[in-house]
Amino acid sequence: MTINYYRFILSAFVFAAFCSCKKNDTPVEAENKTKTTCRIEAMSDSLEARRFTYDDKGRITKVTYEKASLQFDTYSYSDNQIVLNQYTYPGDTPDTYTITRDAQGRILEYDDDWYNHEGKMIFTYNEDGYIKKIVQKDYMGQVLHEYVLSYKSGNLDRVDEESSSSFGTEFLFSYTNDEMVDLAGYLNPISVLLDKDSSQDFDLEPLIPFLGKQSKNLLKKIERKPKQFSWELPFSRSYVYVKDSDGFITSVKVTHNIFENFPSYETYKFLYLCK
Repeated sequence: MTINYYRFILSAFVFAAFCSCKKNDTPVEAENKTKTTCRIEAMSDSLEARRFTYDDKGRITKVTYEKASLQFDTYSYSDNQIVLNQYTYPGDTPDTYTITRDAQGRILEYDDDWYNHEGKMIFTYNEDGYIKKIVQKDYMGQVLHEYVLSYKSGNLDRVDEESSSSFGTEFLFSYTNDEMVDLAGYLNPISVLLDKDSSQDFDLEPLIPFLGKQSKNLLKKIERKPKQFSWELPFSRSYVYVKDSDGFITSVKVTHNIFENFPSYETYKFLYLCK
């Protein structure tokens, strides 16, 4: 028997958007419940709500934005590339990005300039399958940022950044003891790192599964520290996870600290579909 049930944990807007979905009220037996497959169907933050569509391999094939825009993105996969078509509205001619993959299916590079697609993000991997270096180039081929990644106990531990516009920065990561959970790519250490400087006009998160081996634990805190005097201020982000009785993460509260006494907050909420 196929079992469908929803976990509604989104904001009022997203709840209304999904309330038309029928919930199966049949009790879920423990034996069957362990055999279900649960994926993030939607997530929201203060600015946007996103809904995800998957193929039979569990890869995201569509992201629909349902709060602040009519935008949607589609993803198609082949052995050596991912093609992203971004639509500003239904019927629009899409903006197309081609994402190159290696023989193991990992991303090697993608366009990083929304205006003419001539900038690049380039990835190299170590022998264990983790990203070891990320290079961001502008449309002239000049290096804007270079990140060198270090790992400890199966987690991304430190990133040293060299930048054409600063004296360099280090990022330090700490983790909970809980096992990493794929939240459709959101709040992943790599996506948090790249969102800082990347200028691409699409969400990086659906690509996270194709960026090599991931950290094994949930991200707890990230700190950025300039290596020398810099116009960039140190900052930190900390993450607090809320789970339901079945252990599913239903929300994450992120605290942003630039000035110690003036933190800001963001809450991400997640909706699951289990079959």
